[in-house]
This record gives sequence, structure tokens and C-alpha cells, in this order.
Amino acid sequence: MIKKNKGLIILLAVIILLAAVYALVTFFDSGENITPSDADESIEIYNIDTNNIKSIKIISSEEIYTLSFGDTVTIPELPGSYIDEDKAYSARQSLSMLTTDEIISEDLNNLSEYGLDSPLYRVEIIADGDNIVIKTGDASPVGNGYY
Repeated sequence: MIKKNKGLIILLAVIILLAAVYALVTFFDSGENITPSDADESIEIYNIDTNNIKSIKIISSEEIYTLSFGDTVTIPELPGSYIDEDKAYSARQSLSMLTTDEIISEDLNNLSEYGLDSPLYRVEIIADGDNIVIKTGDASPVGNGYY
């Protein structure tokens, strides 16, 4: 029963992480003024074919879990655990593309300002020809997301 709950908790963590990434991306500030005609445009961070995603690894300071997509969805760290495949495929779909409205900084030298020098979570997306890393840092100052 505990193993089954861990699988669900992992999937919920992925969904929460997606929300955090969305919040991070919405707080980017490029220093440019956005005019009403630009407001509907978004900046694509990445976009990969969902079916090319082979695994999603979620890393926290305490645990590592991997959603592996093959003939079935598995979590190798929890062999024999129940996995709601609909939620796993939904998470994979959600992680296949990331956009933002604006960029807060392109300077990668001061990641500590956003809590990204030692992130709360790290998500690694492994796909055919693409390896993407998403880090979740500190809570945003306005309290509705994370960097």
C-alpha cells in the first residue's frame, strides 16, 4: 500500500513541479516593455515530441524517482508499484513543452538569487535527441510560485 501511494505522490510532485515551473517562467523580466500587441506572444523555452520522451527523473534532496515510458510505465526505484498510467502520460504531455511570457534574466552567474544554486527539485527529461533539466528554486516574492 505504501509503494502504491509513493507512485501517486511522485506523480503529484511532478504536477506541482510543473505549476512551479509555470510560475517561474511567468516571473521572467527581460527589461523590455511589453506592448498590448506583444502580450499574447509567448517565448518558447523548449518543445519536444511527447512520444520521444523516454523518461522523466524527479530528484529532490531526499529521493530520486524515474518515470520510464516503454511498453508500460514503470518507476524502477519502486518495482511492482501501481502507476496510474493516465496521470503518467498526462505528466509527460505537460512536460513536453515549456513557454514563458517574459524572461527575468539571461545572466546564469547568479543562480543563488533565485535559489537555483541548490534547487528544491530537479527534473530531467530524457527524450530522443534531447535532454532537458528543469530546476525549482526559492518561492517567488509574491508567493504564488517558485523560481
